[in-house]
Amino acid sequence: MDWMGLKEEHKLLRQDIKRFAETELGPQVSETDKKGEPLIASMKKLAEIGGLGILVSEEFGGAGMDLLSLIITLEELAKVSPSFALCVAIHNLVGDTILSYGSTELKKEFLSSLSTGKIIGGMAVDTMLHPVTSDGKRERLIVNGTFSDIFGFSMEKEEKKQFVVLKSDKRLKEEKEMMGMKSSGICSFKPNEKEIIERNTFTIDSPDNFFAKMRVLFAGVACGISIASFGHARSYSKERYQFGRPIAEFGMVRIMLAEMASKANASEMLVYQASQESGILDREIASIFAAENSLYVTDKGVQIYGGYGYIKDYPLEMFFRDAKVLEVFSGSVDYRKVLIGKLLTS
Repeated sequence: MDWMGLKEEHKLLRQDIKRFAETELGPQVSETDKKGEPLIASMKKLAEIGGLGILVSEEFGGAGMDLLSLIITLEELAKVSPSFALCVAIHNLVGDTILSYGSTELKKEFLSSLSTGKIIGGMAVDTMLHPVTSDGKRERLIVNGTFSDIFGFSMEKEEKKQFVVLKSDKRLKEEKEMMGMKSSGICSFKPNEKEIIERNTFTIDSPDNFFAKMRVLFAGVACGISIASFGHARSYSKERYQFGRPIAEFGMVRIMLAEMASKANASEMLVYQASQESGILDREIASIFAAENSLYVTDKGVQIYGGYGYIKDYPLEMFFRDAKVLEVFSGSVDYRKVLIGKLLTS
């Protein structure tokens, strides 16, 4: 379903990313998901069509496109590989954070290399803004951690919300075994205050905006999961026969497909709209709506597949696992609902 606000450049971008996802990611996504291998070479190839510096201005070597363009990119990638889409979301967010809050020196040092894929960026996906301890006891989960060249995380220092960019080291090489998003190179890291370099530390003027943008990017991934899950379930329902006819003719299956289509399309429309709004409230509402709907849609998709939906040979099993983490990363949906309630009543 095409949103009325899509420009011709958005439609052309969708075509390019869709083609890339199907030809580059499609043939290898099943195997890399089973092995938990990041698609590093594919990240480099995506850079060739501008996918790693979408929000970075042309002045610093990026594509200089808008937030909706990045969400469309993530959505199309997630239809094939949610793990890869998450990696791309985080990489782009690193560049955007440096562009929005970093010094001119940091912009010149990192942005061009991030946009061209010369270096890969990782980031902590928690909402912890606590002080970094001298003994490094506060653990952070870093997406792209095992293969990133630089990574960032938020912290609190002298009552200011700050963001730190560090060069990756061997401590990030031990990957966490995740239930979903297995190809995202997620690892843990315990930052130590002794290694924080002032030159690579900058203040986040609006941390709420920072996290709202992170969450709306994850919502783009959720939309891709929902739309792809619905598409697979609909196709399967036409091919699977019971009692001499396709299960797509059964009333209960049609009800599930109707609910899946409604939630997938509604999520997409709301996330697209939120990308055009700068308000925190719009983005927070869209992010939890899309995250919860992606889990609902994948659950119904597994139900339509029956026992086959629980087998790794079919795509719904992967989508179901990957959808769950979007309710958890960058703050649980319950925490975000409390935040929304606060915004609505303040």
